[in-house]
Amino acid sequence: MKHRLKNAISLFLLGTFILGGCSRSSRMSEEFARRIAGADHIIASDCDRGCMMAITGQEAKNLIQAISSARGLNCPACTQPQCKIEFFQDTNLLATIPVQEQWFATADGEYIEKSGVLKALQHRLETDDAGRKTWANHIAQDVVHKPEFANLQAWSVETLQRYGSGQVRTEGEGEDRKLDVREIPAWLEAALQVAYMYMPTVYVRQSQLGQAESLVFDWHNYGLIVGPSNYTTTFQAWYVTNAAPGIYAYHIQE
Repeated sequence: MKHRLKNAISLFLLGTFILGGCSRSSRMSEEFARRIAGADHIIASDCDRGCMMAITGQEAKNLIQAISSARGLNCPACTQPQCKIEFFQDTNLLATIPVQEQWFATADGEYIEKSGVLKALQHRLETDDAGRKTWANHIAQDVVHKPEFANLQAWSVETLQRYGSGQVRTEGEGEDRKLDVREIPAWLEAALQVAYMYMPTVYVRQSQLGQAESLVFDWHNYGLIVGPSNYTTTFQAWYVTNAAPGIYAYHIQE
């Protein structure tokens, strides 16, 4: 519920801003408009809900046109964007913008897209089952292939071993124990920032025999399950994908 409350507050403040006080400035810079005009596909993603989709063809052209025609803001909006849009030409990343409803930002300033194209895209993104699976597959591939996460499985296995010896600080009671924040290494926090993801809740998942079998990295709607390379999860969720031996990603479709 926390992320929903945060989004509700953000939208309230943004709506107050749009309807009251601050005036709108000139249109977007011609340089940025020219840059995104060369995009042949767009990737929209929401790290809060855990969803991602590719936009191509006429829909991509319509989105580029709407963004290029947006009006600038003379003072900053109070918003906490969870969604981002990336503009690509082949594999070349041309630009990235954070998005929240009608609001978005570039290096030149903040803007409001009034036609509704941007807002409609986010609504479709939030309700797209294929986009949820794509997101789970995306974070799974990040863990397997990005060098920032190269130590994740080794650290997880070491943490499980330390937990079995009573050397890991945890919070709460019950079968699944949440790791104390002091147990989270700085390199993991840095890796998540690079991947445009916030810090998950990390807890120890135990087997039916009470033995620590894996770490779960929980982002509320989706997450990762990491154990030793010979580990096979019994975790039940709407979607589970095996990224590598002992590493899984999941989504619960909320």
